[in-house]
Amino acid sequence: MSNKPLISGFEKIIILGLVAFFGYGIYKNGGISMYEKSEETTIFDGKTSANTYRDLDEKEMESNWNRKGTATPTKAKKEKLETDDVLGKLARTFSAGREETARQMKEMGLSNDEISYIKEVKKENDFSGQMQDARDWFNILKTSASTYGKVKSFVDDLSKGAGNDENVNALLEDDKKSNDFYKNLESTFGISESEAKAFSSLGKKKVSDWAKFIEEKGTQN
Repeated sequence: MSNKPLISGFEKIIILGLVAFFGYGIYKNGGISMYEKSEETTIFDGKTSANTYRDLDEKEMESNWNRKGTATPTKAKKEKLETDDVLGKLARTFSAGREETARQMKEMGLSNDEISYIKEVKKENDFSGQMQDARDWFNILKTSASTYGKVKSFVDDLSKGAGNDENVNALLEDDKKSNDFYKNLESTFGISESEAKAFSSLGKKKVSDWAKFIEEKGTQN
């Protein structure tokens, strides 16, 4: 068997030279950087998400149909759908010659003053000859609800949500608040301050009273 070494002295020199060459190059470039690719995975729990959205929906459903002015855009859209559902149901009932009971209207989220107002609207339009179907009733109710909602928003803003639906006159005893209220009526509905004050002096004090007054003035113009 030959005693010849596996690597000759010359080959060792070449290998050491290559090692030195590559070692210098690595040192010059700042060493070897190790990169690890990572992935961020978001897991959607269907059950948890469904519960969350259901809770949000339930909270939004607590809002009555008359609180449109103060809503955020997303909530406003949601409340508009809820309002249309309530008005649509009432319209279908009225077009069939029937009327929801006060208890049923309360279950829809309407207040006592709103119920009184809706009944007045129905009474005034029952024999108008213009109500042909549910769509006609829906349009009338939607217009009335919009008027009521705007007046209610004025009262809520000035009373800080104290709930003066059935006693607006208590709010008008404050000069600053009454001036703001009259200005809102004029800018929104074109009713002058003198007209509003004259109506206020009649002792009418509910939001529904003001809404009916505004609608009557609108039909006269």
